[in-house]
Amino acid sequence: MQPKIDTKQILKSLKDQTITITGTFSFDLIVKSFGHPKRRLLFLDITDQEGNIIADHLCVDSTKGFEAQQLRQGDKLKFEGKVTKYTRFPDEGDDRPIQTDYKLTYPKNITKI
Repeated sequence: MQPKIDTKQILKSLKDQTITITGTFSFDLIVKSFGHPKRRLLFLDITDQEGNIIADHLCVDSTKGFEAQQLRQGDKLKFEGKVTKYTRFPDEGDDRPIQTDYKLTYPKNITKI
């Protein structure tokens, strides 16, 4: 059994840096963000440029750059993004506390590989 990846700590150590990652597109989903629908993309098996696993999964907001790729499940992509901190609010009915988390923003140089 592989050790659990501490994605939050890895991304925290990269806060405010622009990094290049590779990931496999799994699916898209619509979420509510401040009451408005927003399309997010789920990527699996996230690695850095050296091939080190930095996350088992990562959600990224959809952009025109991703849409231009006409993504299909299983497509492997390479792109850059800035690691930013955000506040994660629990869903309605969820008793988990408000948390600080990290995500990739401003994706660019998106290519299928």
